[in-house]
Amino acid sequence: MSEFALDNMIVGDIMAKWPETAKAFNRHKMACPGCVMAPFMTLAEVCEAYGLNLDDFVETLRRSINQESSDQQESIS
Repeated sequence: MSEFALDNMIVGDIMAKWPETAKAFNRHKMACPGCVMAPFMTLAEVCEAYGLNLDDFVETLRRSINQESSDQQESIS
């Protein structure tokens, strides 16, 4: 997977591109899945609003994305 900057991405775009990440938001008790503000707020803004460490949460999302990509590759082969 190529590198990309999640911190400045819109939360709604993250969940649309990588649906599995919604579980990470839920595990952290974030209302982002289904929130009316998800299409407007960046991940950095959301982490600040929830008092989460941005770097730690980005790593959580990257693991989720990597897992989703691995699962898709296995289902293709």
